[in-house]
Amino acid sequence: MNKMKVFSNPEKEYAYRVFCEYFDYIKVQKVRDDNNFSIYMARLPCLLLNEQRYLVLMAPRDNYPPSHVKPMEEVRWVSLQTRTLTGDYSHVIEQNYELKRNGMFEKPVLLQSRSKEITIYEMGDLPLTVSLLHVRGGEYEYPNEGTLNSALETFRTIVQFKVDA
Repeated sequence: MNKMKVFSNPEKEYAYRVFCEYFDYIKVQKVRDDNNFSIYMARLPCLLLNEQRYLVLMAPRDNYPPSHVKPMEEVRWVSLQTRTLTGDYSHVIEQNYELKRNGMFEKPVLLQSRSKEITIYEMGDLPLTVSLLHVRGGEYEYPNEGTLNSALETFRTIVQFKVDA
């Protein structure tokens, strides 16, 4: 089992572990610095030829150069995204993971708010919000409740720690 870097907040530590386990402790590659953040990514396999799927982590800016590769568990992210992107990120490291269907990853997500652009969910036992980006522009594109793994697998997902976490 991989060792997690220890952070000061037990709820955050648990959240980091959940996501590292979900993505099989993959490696991520720094792609750039953007203002106060360092952006790390991993390209994830997709059977659709015209789509590329990515895990994107935004973390407080660090001193590593672009192209630096490190284990996901070493990135103290503030935003985790699963996205389908059209830009050229072919240089980003490709990593594999297996879809999870057990209880730990079927945590419920419950509707907090919605608009024509986004549906925002809360998670009961984790200090996170899970947002799903709309592609059809309809307010009711996603249901009132779902699970963490189903949200992540849309690849239109933004996960963020709540402000008070």
